[in-house]
Amino acid sequence: TGFGHLSTQRSASAIYTLLIVLILIAPWFAMARIPIRVTGNPETIDAYQVVRKVSDGHILTISLKTGASLGILICVPLLLDTRYSLLLLICGGVALLLSTRSLRSRVEVLIGAILGIILILVSAIGSAILIPQALIPIVLLLFIATGLVLALTVIDPKMRPWVTRIADTLSLISLLALVPITTLVWGIL
Repeated sequence: TGFGHLSTQRSASAIYTLLIVLILIAPWFAMARIPIRVTGNPETIDAYQVVRKVSDGHILTISLKTGASLGILICVPLLLDTRYSLLLLICGGVALLLSTRSLRSRVEVLIGAILGIILILVSAIGSAILIPQALIPIVLLLFIATGLVLALTVIDPKMRPWVTRIADTLSLISLLALVPITTLVWGIL
């Protein structure tokens, strides 16, 4: 019962990937709502209009992220049957979780963190069920990830630039891997 002639897993993987990207670019939609003019004439800026546009943009961002998150949660059960689809869930969860470092809104951070954690945990449980012999490495990786998250919160400020670079690299790799992994789920690669 997929979309058109596509299987359910193929449809879910495409929708999942598009929704992850939508969540990550939602703040840019909000920024696009604020008109910026570059002219030679100095203009007065109506502060009330800017505040209203920023508020409307924040509401738009939260709405997009909430709706896309619900769509992703609907896709998750459909992506628990192959290794590639589980890898897709993990990459999406890591991308969302690490992207929260650059957000300022508490609600956006909450949405990204909760959804990222859910995706990582569900994919870990799905991996343990799909590949029972990998249970011990999966549990060890979860413990290591938990230790890293705890270490990041109490790390010395002198080491933070290195940690930030590592987190940025992991975030970029997980984001760039979404489309190739989706093509693996589709069987194209």
